[in-house]
Amino acid sequence: MDIKFDPVKHIYTNVYTGEEYTSVTRFLNQFKPKFDDVSAATRVSLREGSSVQDVLSRWKDENKKSQEYGTNIHQVLEKFMTEGECEPENTTLCKAFKKIFNLRKKDGLEIEKLTFLHDYKLAGTADIISPEGAYFDVFDMKTNKKFNYSSKYDEYMLYPLTHLPACEFTLYSLQISLYAYAYHTMTGRKFRKAAIFYWDRDTETFSSIPVMYMKREIEHLLQIHKNEIEK
Repeated sequence: MDIKFDPVKHIYTNVYTGEEYTSVTRFLNQFKPKFDDVSAATRVSLREGSSVQDVLSRWKDENKKSQEYGTNIHQVLEKFMTEGECEPENTTLCKAFKKIFNLRKKDGLEIEKLTFLHDYKLAGTADIISPEGAYFDVFDMKTNKKFNYSSKYDEYMLYPLTHLPACEFTLYSLQISLYAYAYHTMTGRKFRKAAIFYWDRDTETFSSIPVMYMKREIEHLLQIHKNEIEK
């Protein structure tokens, strides 16, 4: 394997050169509008009659809990796809997942697949890649509370993505597309389809949301990135 991943520090490293690669998530985040957490927390604090620091601390705790929740969901389903086993307390989750996706590792799935682009020093982990002959599919699991298809503040992504709304669907579509671009580069296989498997924690159901391959946008971002790292 050309790349190793440190899950604690969330760092991708080239095993041969020792170079640290930029993660797909960090790379794409630079193209979305910056969230002014202090200004937003100030507005909330005035409305609630609390301190700004209390609001920021609460948001930090909520974000940490959400990340831990998502990690647990991923671990349960990774075991389910790999071993076909599911603990009794996770039966509802596994049954809901099985309704939308019934392939397993024994069917050739590549789970938690490390993808990378050496020319751009980028790397990321795709939840599920399903190769079939000369083709492949990409699937990513999402568990966050919010899943919007547009920005409620009418915000758009930053250049060169100003034609795209700043929302979860846009960011996840770009993320999956970058995994697909990297996997094609690594294997020569051709992209066939992609989807987001979204877990609604309130209804305890999964939705399979089709994603379009945003190859043109990805190539544009990569060219900008390459120009930057070659300066």
